[in-house]
Amino acid sequence: MATGTSFKPSWRQSVGRSVVALLITYVVARLIFRAIGFRYDVFSDAFDLGKLLLDLGLWVAVFTVTAWLLNTWPPSRDRR
Repeated sequence: MATGTSFKPSWRQSVGRSVVALLITYVVARLIFRAIGFRYDVFSDAFDLGKLLLDLGLWVAVFTVTAWLLNTWPPSRDRR
Protein backbone atom coordinates (compact mmCIF):
# COMPACT_ATOMS: atom_id res chain seq x y z
CA MET A 1 0.00 0.00 0.00
CA ALA A 2 1.37 3.39 -0.99
CA THR A 3 2.24 5.95 1.64
CA GLY A 4 -0.57 8.41 2.27
CA THR A 5 -3.27 6.15 0.86
CA SER A 6 -6.19 5.74 3.21
CA PHE A 7 -7.94 2.44 3.71
CA LYS A 8 -11.45 2.36 2.27
CA PRO A 9 -13.66 -0.31 3.87
CA SER A 10 -15.90 -2.51 1.76
CA TRP A 11 -19.65 -1.86 1.72
CA ARG A 12 -20.18 -4.80 4.09
CA GLN A 13 -17.80 -3.30 6.62
CA SER A 14 -19.55 0.07 6.26
CA VAL A 15 -22.99 -1.47 6.78
CA GLY A 16 -21.70 -3.51 9.72
CA ARG A 17 -20.22 -0.43 11.36
CA SER A 18 -23.49 1.47 10.82
CA VAL A 19 -25.48 -1.32 12.48
CA VAL A 20 -23.06 -1.42 15.39
CA ALA A 21 -23.25 2.38 15.68
CA LEU A 22 -27.07 2.20 15.75
CA LEU A 23 -27.03 -0.45 18.48
CA ILE A 24 -24.53 1.49 20.57
CA THR A 25 -26.57 4.68 20.03
CA TYR A 26 -29.73 2.94 21.19
CA VAL A 27 -28.10 1.73 24.41
CA VAL A 28 -26.32 5.02 25.18
CA ALA A 29 -29.42 7.12 24.45
CA ARG A 30 -31.56 4.91 26.69
CA LEU A 31 -28.99 5.19 29.49
CA ILE A 32 -28.85 8.98 29.17
CA PHE A 33 -32.64 9.30 29.03
CA ARG A 34 -33.00 7.07 32.08
CA ALA A 35 -30.33 9.05 33.97
CA ILE A 36 -32.09 12.38 33.35
CA GLY A 37 -35.59 10.97 33.77
CA PHE A 38 -36.69 11.76 30.21
CA ARG A 39 -39.40 9.69 28.56
CA TYR A 40 -40.97 10.45 25.20
CA ASP A 41 -42.52 8.04 22.72
CA VAL A 42 -43.27 9.80 19.46
CA PHE A 43 -45.83 7.15 18.50
CA SER A 44 -47.95 7.07 21.67
CA ASP A 45 -47.38 10.37 23.50
CA ALA A 46 -48.96 13.68 22.52
CA PHE A 47 -46.90 15.70 20.06
CA ASP A 48 -44.41 17.96 21.80
CA LEU A 49 -41.88 19.72 19.58
CA GLY A 50 -39.43 20.35 22.42
CA LYS A 51 -39.36 16.72 23.51
CA LEU A 52 -39.13 15.54 19.90
CA LEU A 53 -36.16 17.82 19.22
CA LEU A 54 -34.43 16.68 22.43
CA ASP A 55 -35.01 13.03 21.51
CA LEU A 56 -33.82 13.37 17.93
CA GLY A 57 -30.96 15.70 18.84
CA LEU A 58 -29.53 13.27 21.36
CA TRP A 59 -29.85 10.38 18.89
CA VAL A 60 -28.07 12.35 16.16
CA ALA A 61 -25.32 13.52 18.52
CA VAL A 62 -24.65 10.06 19.97
CA PHE A 63 -24.79 8.39 16.53
CA THR A 64 -22.40 10.96 15.04
CA VAL A 65 -19.82 10.47 17.79
CA THR A 66 -20.20 6.68 17.73
CA ALA A 67 -19.91 6.44 13.94
CA TRP A 68 -16.86 8.71 13.96
CA LEU A 69 -15.18 6.61 16.67
CA LEU A 70 -15.92 3.37 14.82
CA ASN A 71 -14.53 4.80 11.57
CA THR A 72 -11.32 6.02 13.17
CA TRP A 73 -10.75 2.94 15.32
CA PRO A 74 -8.73 0.79 15.12
CA PRO A 75 -5.89 3.02 13.99
CA SER A 76 -4.25 2.35 10.65
CA ARG A 77 -1.80 -0.55 10.67
CA ASP A 78 0.58 0.97 8.15
CA ARG A 79 2.10 3.46 10.63
CA ARG A 80 5.87 3.12 10.85
